[in-house]
Amino acid sequence: MPVNRIKKAKKWVSAIKEMGQSLMGKEMSRAVNSKAVGAVNAIPSFKKGGKVKRTGLARLHKNEVVLTASQAKSLKKIMNK
Repeated sequence: MPVNRIKKAKKWVSAIKEMGQSLMGKEMSRAVNSKAVGAVNAIPSFKKGGKVKRTGLARLHKNEVVLTASQAKSLKKIMNK
């Protein structure tokens, strides 16, 4: 996830937190904020590489490359020669 999207997500979480405090009170707001932050932080990353086990979001880092399944298969063939 590009850095600017992470910043936008954190701003969104802050906005929800502020709105929640005014509508629900601090205790409920903290619970909502915790869930929202947890959702953003739950996006997996693959710092060590590896096969993706299920479809979903992933955090990509600068200079990383994503291959299709067929590209990965072709690359494996080349590497095994």
